[in-house]
Amino acid sequence: MPCLLQYYKCANGTLTEELCEHGLLYDGKGNVFDNCNYHWAVNCDGRYSDGMVPHSDVVPHSDVVPHTGGACEYDFGIFSAGACETYYRLCEHGVPLDYPCTAGLAYDERIHACNWPDLMLETCKPERKLR
Repeated sequence: MPCLLQYYKCANGTLTEELCEHGLLYDGKGNVFDNCNYHWAVNCDGRYSDGMVPHSDVVPHSDVVPHTGGACEYDFGIFSAGACETYYRLCEHGVPLDYPCTAGLAYDERIHACNWPDLMLETCKPERKLR
């Protein structure tokens, strides 16, 4: 499946063209908002969206430019609050909300979830988090 920002929806016999919100891509599963999912979670032709090939008949993901300031890189997304932070930032409609990781964990950008600091040695010094 190619990575798409737009998709078609048929409801009550009416076909409409829909567009995923900023930072989301269509995957048909509707995991985040209106049939769209976080761009990093969408499998595009056997690979995830970080290196997508644009298609001439669709709006390619590469046309979605991250915001250059503020707390949200995209209007929808999960973001690190900084290297080895014990919380992460969830953005919905461009509004940031901070959520804590479970005690002892730090947010890991590689897996988009909280993780043990000793499994993140390239970005985190566990001894600093254990104090």
